[in-house]
Amino acid sequence: MASTSNYPSPEVLVAIMNNHRDLEIARTQRWYRIPVKSADRLIPELEQMQYLAFYQTVVFKRDAYAVNYYVQIERISTAPRIELLPDEPGHQNAEVLYYKLEISPLQQLPQPIPSKRLRRVTFITTTLAKFSAAQEINDLFHTSPIEDLMWDGLRAAEIQAERQYEIRERGASYDLDFFVECSDGTRINIECNGDTYHSTKAARDRDRRRNTYLTTNDWLVLRFGTAELRNDIRGCVNKVRKLINQHGGPVDRSLAYDLYRDDTDAQLNLFGEEEE
Repeated sequence: MASTSNYPSPEVLVAIMNNHRDLEIARTQRWYRIPVKSADRLIPELEQMQYLAFYQTVVFKRDAYAVNYYVQIERISTAPRIELLPDEPGHQNAEVLYYKLEISPLQQLPQPIPSKRLRRVTFITTTLAKFSAAQEINDLFHTSPIEDLMWDGLRAAEIQAERQYEIRERGASYDLDFFVECSDGTRINIECNGDTYHSTKAARDRDRRRNTYLTTNDWLVLRFGTAELRNDIRGCVNKVRKLINQHGGPVDRSLAYDLYRDDTDAQLNLFGEEEE
């Protein structure tokens, strides 16, 4: 990460849509719910969001693994689940507090924004400019200027990478700045280390623990600093390309998953519920 003082603030929230009932509620009753606990932890900018878009999961078949719809957010309030869904008074989360996002009518995007790899998606905050121009999920991420530099460089070089890729392995959970999978099975993590964010002792210790975990579990890690990325992005991308080529080249993401694979367990259920 890097200083974001001159970085545009996000205006669009991309949220998960993992069942037909909630899509129908959004379409006919014009609201969407997010647990307050999840939102406060994962979306500190919720109150400044102007637009909401939906990433649809496997249950939507032909519309799966893509953002197909967006709306304007008209009002945000809070209510317990029992008030939002009074027909389920005995639900285990009946008294859990939710943000209720009241929304405009659903608008369908001219072209869906697909994910080219089966991946876990929770919330993505982005700018309207990035949302309007996005051709795939990775184009949406709005994390830091130097990560944008790396993404632009990788994309220009046609290196197939995933941004903000979440891994959960052996009790550990990490969000990788970039993930590349090689043909021989090698997994590469690319990190963009902002000078301020990664300069403290706590940050260095955290990075060291993370590196140890990843390398112990057969990951390769490349780290680039702010000056290196800003002054020689081509050189940084060439280092990535060289490492990929040493391991048989990249995996073709277009072949990485079957559209109808049952990935129910791979998609985080933000509501902590069994949904129909």
